[in-house]
Amino acid sequence: MGLIRFPAFIKYEPMNKLSAIPKRLYYFFLLLLLYIAAVVFILYFIQLRINHTAKAEKQLFLIKEKIEILNASHHRLLTTILYGKDVGKETFDNTDKKMDNIFMELDESITRLGNIKVLVKKLEVSDQIELFNHVISDYSAANSILIYSLKERGSVYSGVISKWMKQTIDIENSLRNVSEDLLIGIETIKALQYEYLLTNNNSITDELNALTLSIQSQLPFGEMEISGRFDTLMQLTAEIKALNDRIGFSTIQGELHAYNEAYKQVNGTFEDLRNRIQKRVHGTESCSYISGFAIILFLFLGLLLSAFILFRKGLMNPMSIIRQCVSELAAGMLPEGSLKIDPSDDPGGLSVELNKLAEGLKAKTHFAQDLNQGQLDTEIELLSERDELGIEMKKFQNNLITSSEEQARYNEENVRRRYINEGLAKFGNILRINSNNLTNLGDSFIRELVKYLNAIQGGFFMLDETDKQKPVLRLSAAFAYDRKKYIEKTILMGEGLVGTCAIEKKTVHLTEIPGGYILITSGLGDAPPDNLLLVPVLHESTLVGVLEIASLNKFNEHEITFTEEVAGNLGSTIITTRVNQRTSDLLAKSQQQAIEMAEQEEEMRQNMEELKATQEESLRREEEFRGIVNSLNMSVFLIEYDLDGTITSINDKFLVFLNKKDKELLGKSHLYIFGINSVVDSKFWSRLSNLSNTTIIEKLILGKKVYYFKEHFAVVTNKDGLPVKVLNIITEIPEKLTI
Repeated sequence: MGLIRFPAFIKYEPMNKLSAIPKRLYYFFLLLLLYIAAVVFILYFIQLRINHTAKAEKQLFLIKEKIEILNASHHRLLTTILYGKDVGKETFDNTDKKMDNIFMELDESITRLGNIKVLVKKLEVSDQIELFNHVISDYSAANSILIYSLKERGSVYSGVISKWMKQTIDIENSLRNVSEDLLIGIETIKALQYEYLLTNNNSITDELNALTLSIQSQLPFGEMEISGRFDTLMQLTAEIKALNDRIGFSTIQGELHAYNEAYKQVNGTFEDLRNRIQKRVHGTESCSYISGFAIILFLFLGLLLSAFILFRKGLMNPMSIIRQCVSELAAGMLPEGSLKIDPSDDPGGLSVELNKLAEGLKAKTHFAQDLNQGQLDTEIELLSERDELGIEMKKFQNNLITSSEEQARYNEENVRRRYINEGLAKFGNILRINSNNLTNLGDSFIRELVKYLNAIQGGFFMLDETDKQKPVLRLSAAFAYDRKKYIEKTILMGEGLVGTCAIEKKTVHLTEIPGGYILITSGLGDAPPDNLLLVPVLHESTLVGVLEIASLNKFNEHEITFTEEVAGNLGSTIITTRVNQRTSDLLAKSQQQAIEMAEQEEEMRQNMEELKATQEESLRREEEFRGIVNSLNMSVFLIEYDLDGTITSINDKFLVFLNKKDKELLGKSHLYIFGINSVVDSKFWSRLSNLSNTTIIEKLILGKKVYYFKEHFAVVTNKDGLPVKVLNIITEIPEKLTI
């Protein structure tokens, strides 16, 4: 029988009745042979299903044996935990290894059971197998976690308990050379340790820690190594307590409870699985026999019906053409034309459906090509509401669009974050370099800010509180078109946009600037800016000044956020600089007053008649000097050292901050307060005598908090100019100013 390849137009002539009879008989005998083969296959299939059920029962029996071994191992492990004495890591390693072997064998048996098609075809049995496998996995995980914790806890010969007991012995040996009186407390600690190991009572750990702290506080001064061992002992006590709580020795929860719960699930789930499998096996055997014979009968009837249809009308040519089309579609080949078959030879309309399928595949291919070329807005028409391939391709298109949008947002966010971080680093360097001169600080800051924001003009108005009743904002720095502007401008609080920003302490962003507010003059003519940004410069909610930036371009959100952050840094730097300048002025004034007092004393010796007046003047100046010192004590931290760096005096403000008493710090060195990481070493004091004064930045760690200080060391001299002591003036600064 000749075939015409798809997708050419199909047309064939009707066969002669006499010539068609032998071929139809041939087809009938072929169907008969197929029927016999089908009967043999069905009988073989029935036997195969019976063999599968036998395999299922065999695997079920093997799993039951493993469960019994698992039960014995479970009880043996619990007995070891509850009644074993001095159980070491090796015991738990062996137990862990045995349990792992059991779990591996169980996993293999469950896998074989899950591969039996007779069982997995039944969703109820398949789900129960999966549930049992999940329960075994949970029990295995609980077993591994429990054994790991038990090995970590250990005993007096291994694990954390061994370290705990050994630490107590090390402390006892160390105290023999220091204080025999403290050994009694160590014996009590050892007794409490054994009592806790026997009872697992958490209240004992509190008693242990209290006793440890008590003995530690009685150590002679300077025994830092032994004190550190006491700290390690308390850390190990806390670690053992946490391990016991985690395991569940002292609570109804914990890993031991989870272990027992997982164990209960194993037996209950296995019984359900066994009942369902046995029910499935019996049902499968009965169903196999019944369905097998029913299928044989059905095939026999089908044979009769096929013979009738075969001789009624031949269908081989149309089916061959359709089969050729389907095979090409299955190979991924798309037809160039449509399949055409005489409708009388295609009563089911199969060729029409194949044509629809081919056209649908063509449309999906073009859709995929458009997506590959980046045309994400291409539309695709679904063949029906149940067109799963089309629906999934639509979802894929939506995912591509979403991913593209997310990538664009991610790139934009990276640009903004990099803009802010680079700007903060740049302006942090500017603030650090110019922190000693407010004029240079304002000029450098406003110049670089205008450039960084790509603006055209900017100014910094600093708050002037010389007149407390009528404070004003004075323009301290201005910059426009790449050059500094030498202009003077004073604004009252609440006056205009700048004054309003200062009063409200909130950022103002205008995209429509009032007429005549700002006018930019350049070689190209006059042009009003389109955008105005006013940002208050604050320090801990206290107004320092106002930044005013004008631009021809709209300010983005990240530019406004950056300006607000850098304005806060500017405010902190200005406040710190003012405090430092005020401190320096006070020091200079106090030294000048000391010189004047010396001159007055000389005059008193030369002129006895003016003695009384001079004494009164001296008392007045002394009172003023005392007020200056009191002001310093209230505003900053003060420490006095001798020329070797030993602390001779420390003010109350710093003692309260450190939570110390003066007797604890007097006679100590600078390193006693700031730690070994301090930049002040033994050579620092000799260098300081030559420099007279210097300023450093240091970090101080108190508990879990970290503080940063700016320290100004000044050498105090006597009337002959010889150094007699060193004065350290300390101010706290934010961490960002240390960069």
